[in-house]
Amino acid sequence: MSAHSIDQRWCSDPPSTFGTDFPFVIICPVTTTHRELSLHVEIEPSEINGLDETGYVQCELVRSIHARRLVHRLGTIDNTTSGEMHRVVRMLLGH
Repeated sequence: MSAHSIDQRWCSDPPSTFGTDFPFVIICPVTTTHRELSLHVEIEPSEINGLDETGYVQCELVRSIHARRLVHRLGTIDNTTSGEMHRVVRMLLGH
């Protein structure tokens, strides 16, 4: 994955309150650098997620991007990883 590519596997559709024509998706970037931060969720490589090496979701860097930047889905994350990301983002937002 290039440093400038946007990977759809960690993207979330916008809330339905925005309607189906909302052009943005919410993402958390992934790095392969292990910084030992509790805000980063580790993802081991698997056939399902499409990773070649361990990745770390940077939950503190939540952002929106235009859906046009997403080329194709490379993989998905499991429910456990998704739940851990949700927990970290909620904690960051004070919920």
